[in-house]
Amino acid sequence: MSPASFLATSSPPQDPSQLFPAILPALLILAGIVIVAWIILVIVRRSMQRGDSGLEDSFSLEQLRRMHREGKLDDEEFEQARNVILGHFAPGKSDTQQAGSEDESNSDMPAS
Repeated sequence: MSPASFLATSSPPQDPSQLFPAILPALLILAGIVIVAWIILVIVRRSMQRGDSGLEDSFSLEQLRRMHREGKLDDEEFEQARNVILGHFAPGKSDTQQAGSEDESNSDMPAS
């Protein structure tokens, strides 16, 4: 007898005292699935919080300073690397600044 045909032919117990033993196996399976999922979640969260951020392969600011002192990096390379690590980028001229500087350079020319 297949499970589908068993479910189709079986009827719920009429006596309320028989209901709990009838659903107990399904409740135990569901509880087991929840417990296993919780354990997996805890393991994954702990492994992520352990510091597996991948920063071991990258440079720290102290390593950059040491390389600069040792002469392995010149001033420009050090500044560029430091700005990347700190998340700062050299400010460039915005479009409004460039437009203003063009107007100023044209003001030196005599008006025609």
